[in-house]
Amino acid sequence: MNKAMQAAAVAAIEWNRARLVRIAVTKQHAEALKHYSVPAVNDARRQETKAKARLRAACAVADPTSVVIDV
Repeated sequence: MNKAMQAAAVAAIEWNRARLVRIAVTKQHAEALKHYSVPAVNDARRQETKAKARLRAACAVADPTSVVIDV
């Protein structure tokens, strides 16, 4: 496996961890989110967004012909 593919795999794992943390934090503060914004949830969402951006960048380097489709 070349370095670009390894970087993409590492970025995918980091994004998955950030996603799981965001889910856990959101569940922990579910009742509070009904009434107001929770900084811990906002931070978790921000971290997930940054990790996803790093994943997309790593995938673009690993396979320049790839296309990203947002659904």
